[in-house]
Amino acid sequence: MGFVRIVPRQGTFVADYKTQSTPQMLLSLMTHGAEDANAELFASMMETRRLLETECARLVTEKASDEEIQKLSALLDEMRNTREPAQFSAANFRFHRAMLAASGNIVYAMIFQSFEQVVLYYVTSYFTTPERISLSIVQHEQLMEALKTRNALLAKTEIERIMEEGISNLTRMFSPKEIQAKAPPKFRA
Repeated sequence: MGFVRIVPRQGTFVADYKTQSTPQMLLSLMTHGAEDANAELFASMMETRRLLETECARLVTEKASDEEIQKLSALLDEMRNTREPAQFSAANFRFHRAMLAASGNIVYAMIFQSFEQVVLYYVTSYFTTPERISLSIVQHEQLMEALKTRNALLAKTEIERIMEEGISNLTRMFSPKEIQAKAPPKFRA
């Protein structure tokens, strides 16, 4: 996969996003790449999300204000109060976005926000059954308890459990498609 790079008086070239990346390329991949992600890009996005969320769960236990913890609790209530997949997925994203914001690291929160369309695409595809939604609520309740008690080790364990559940199931769900094929993703401008 490549991006078109125009150099005045020299020509138009294809720039490989792996070796000649720019913030604009990353943003384009995050906003347009979900449906067309290949296995390598999908795995990279999931590893990045896992890294961000694990670190931020730890940081929340150290840095979040009581008000930020209360906001997370209210967002968990939103998750509990909806069973419609699209609404649940949106509430789930808001919870995770608020958790990253409560970490105190503005850049982590900004990176996660750039994943919004990708995350919503995948989690909406995943949260299609009452069982998956119920399991997610239980897992988030356990995470919330760790955050409230400011237990960094338990928060890390719980967010890792959430990430593993979601990522392993999404990998299985999307394996028949381009995700497991090594075909490059299609770029849409």
